[in-house]
Amino acid sequence: MPSGCGPHDERGRDITPPLAAPTARFTSNLQAIRIIAAFLILLRHSFVVLGDDSPLAGVRIPSIGIWVFFTISGYLLPGSWVRHPHLGHFLRARLRRLMPSLAVVVAASALILGPILSWLPASDYFSHPTTWAYFSNLVFQPSYFLPGVFEDNPYPNAVNGSIWSLPPQALTYALIPIVFLMKARGWRIAGWAALLAFAVWDNLNGTFEQTVVWGSNVSQALIVIGFFAAGALIRELRVPLRLSVTAVLVVLLIIGMALLPGANYLLMCLVIPYGIITISLQSWPGLRAVNRFPDISYGVFLVGFPVQQTVIATLPDINPYLSIGLTVVVSTVLALFLELCVDRPIVRAAARRSRRKASDRDAASGSN
Repeated sequence: MPSGCGPHDERGRDITPPLAAPTARFTSNLQAIRIIAAFLILLRHSFVVLGDDSPLAGVRIPSIGIWVFFTISGYLLPGSWVRHPHLGHFLRARLRRLMPSLAVVVAASALILGPILSWLPASDYFSHPTTWAYFSNLVFQPSYFLPGVFEDNPYPNAVNGSIWSLPPQALTYALIPIVFLMKARGWRIAGWAALLAFAVWDNLNGTFEQTVVWGSNVSQALIVIGFFAAGALIRELRVPLRLSVTAVLVVLLIIGMALLPGANYLLMCLVIPYGIITISLQSWPGLRAVNRFPDISYGVFLVGFPVQQTVIATLPDINPYLSIGLTVVVSTVLALFLELCVDRPIVRAAARRSRRKASDRDAASGSN
């Protein structure tokens, strides 16, 4: 396997056993790819929320950003279970990743942004049931609206369109320990392959297009779950990851999509995850340098949409390119705050608790 394509943890750090590691300080492109993906999501949403009158109205880019997130999660998170195959530990680690920043963004949107931007008086705003329904986002039941907020925007009412993907993300976390109930590697491969096949089948047939469960459209969720399953399948199959193969597959993808438009999703699930993982696990100087800085990918993902809507609501006549630029700057600052002041302190506190427990166990075993 080429250098740069060994196993890595969730933050892109190499976890190859010491004898196989090229260097103890090895880093990858992973964090940079995730941050790029987050800004691609922001950019894609900007083209939509700026409205039909914007010169960018006809611009549409694929949902590659969200595919990157799910593919990388599918490839990396089964490794977290392998290292610590304990349900409580695994779920706590996943909730520490999702919940702190999400709770801050949801609360700030409902309790600060909403009252400021709503045309309703504060008393009416806080007594409105929609205000408090917004907190259902904390149990992964999407709620997109706050009363009287963004009603005059070109893309009206929606406060945070990004949160639709959090329920399928949470579901994929739950699927990992279920799949690992199957001890045989062959059965796990079959499990991930079946999940991917189910997503492809629904995409071809539209069986669940009108089905909504817990506030989420099932077909929409299955699209990204398919990418997660593809990432997990690549890991479980131990597929060699080579840039030359990626280049050939991309050419074949373009040809295949032109000749078989009805099979686009299937072709993308077979090619794009391979390319994402291969590039992410390379070590390119320009991209691996990003590891020196905080990982703001999740924060940008969470705040990008409401920041863009706020810029549009407060500066309706701003040039669309300046609107996007201002959104990028503000989102970056807010994401840094979330990473440095919310997520990182919680992760460090959890690590300290784990070390104390380990030390107490060692002391107890030593006294026996």
